[in-house]
Amino acid sequence: MKVLYRTAFEVHSDKGRDTLIESVAGLCWAWVFDPKHNLTVQRSLAKGTAAVPRTDIGPDTWVESKRFEENGALHWGLRFTHPDSTDLALAWHTELALTRTKVGATLFSCALYISRKDGTYAPTNRYCSRPRIVAEILKTYKGEGLIPLSVAPIILRDKDSMADLFVHFLEDRRRSLPVIYISVHEQSQGFFFDSKRVADLLAGLAYVIVASNTGVTKLLTQRLPQPLTAFDGAVRLYWPGFTRNCNPYDHPLWTAYKVIQIQNLGRDAFGRRLLTQIASVAAFSTSDRFLTWSRLEEMERQRAIAHAKDAKEFRELCGLYEDEWKAVLQRCGNLEAELRTKSEELYKANSRIAVLDAALGAKGPAGREADAQLPVGTVAEAIERVSACYEDQLVFALNNKSEGDESLFQPAAEVMAAFDWLAKTYHASKLGKLKCTDFDHSIREILPTWGYSPHQSELTTGRYKEWYECQWDGRTYKVTEHIGSGKSTNPEETIRIAFTFDKTRKKVVIGYIGQHQKNTKS
Repeated sequence: MKVLYRTAFEVHSDKGRDTLIESVAGLCWAWVFDPKHNLTVQRSLAKGTAAVPRTDIGPDTWVESKRFEENGALHWGLRFTHPDSTDLALAWHTELALTRTKVGATLFSCALYISRKDGTYAPTNRYCSRPRIVAEILKTYKGEGLIPLSVAPIILRDKDSMADLFVHFLEDRRRSLPVIYISVHEQSQGFFFDSKRVADLLAGLAYVIVASNTGVTKLLTQRLPQPLTAFDGAVRLYWPGFTRNCNPYDHPLWTAYKVIQIQNLGRDAFGRRLLTQIASVAAFSTSDRFLTWSRLEEMERQRAIAHAKDAKEFRELCGLYEDEWKAVLQRCGNLEAELRTKSEELYKANSRIAVLDAALGAKGPAGREADAQLPVGTVAEAIERVSACYEDQLVFALNNKSEGDESLFQPAAEVMAAFDWLAKTYHASKLGKLKCTDFDHSIREILPTWGYSPHQSELTTGRYKEWYECQWDGRTYKVTEHIGSGKSTNPEETIRIAFTFDKTRKKVVIGYIGQHQKNTKS
């Protein structure tokens, strides 16, 4: 199974701690049997922290729960499995767990997984989402943290005292969750997206803090180095561990231009981009407070083994040890499958690097061209490097449908090699300095998974002009040629770079970088 989302926090209520775990468990059951899930069975299963064996509650849909008590603590978990809405070969698994500690604190954890029912290895092409139950719990109760967790953004006022508290909070070593800071756009005095919807999406994963006006920017620039701030509609992600002496690139910044580009892709596009980036880290960051379903199963087996030992039920003990052994084998099998997948990815990456090394192996003159051959980690870095290295051959005039330097495509080294091909092979061919009659074959010699397309239909370019046109230096260009790789909707696997050649200025004008451009079939 592939983990997509994971969060954990303490739940608090003013109504008392003794019954809180039962109340939260009831909310979890209510979420499972929500009418939106279109289930077909009775709701009598929902009984607080009761243990319920696996029960079918719909087509390829089931639920089960476990309860375990030891040393004064109560552990309860619920697992809800249902098929994907469009691909029946995929299954979603939501694991909810609660612990009431010996001192009476209630801890909640949630994990979202996706798996293939047939056991095949193939991309799932499904992205992270925040299970609705997380927001419902935070709306009903309080999420304990360095600052209480909420589904609403925190408003930062233009007061010296609040600015001091904000900076102190950013640098507090106890802070375990990232902070999303949203600055005000100076001209419009507003934001480019709904900050309340973003806060709701990130509930339980991050603090969303919103400036009340542009005066907040002035106060923060007096307290933080300018490379570590955000202003004029920009958004910054401050990871835990932030200090005023840290590397600005460790804490991502989206300028107003970048935010607009992403938000143009859909109503919640920017919020989902933040969710994906944070969840990809949170999915592999767990603590002792995080209770998993497999941990509950292990608790049950260990208790049964201890009881069998005390009762000297050796036959039963042998059966329990066999179950434990099977569980260990299952875990090892899962780890081996994951390792095999990672090994295949590493092999492919090393193969690509070897191809890129061969393609870039011809040593150019020292200086800018040598810099172009250095490895890059992101598409943004590739664009920045190329803009400086090949300013005489390439110009970036990305339209507002582009993902641009927000593209998540990997490996970014392939994008760098593609730019290198445009600046050398394609550019030289257009100037008549190099004979190349088949651009598709040419780029595939360097990047085997990439290809070249010379044009788009007039119907497509006419209907979706905003995707196939760009502006540079007062001129409008049609960018109908493109190179790219991948066919899925996964931004890490698919990219298109659309461009044209300006014969007068002798430059390749790159007008679009992103996933598939809009066409009559999409």
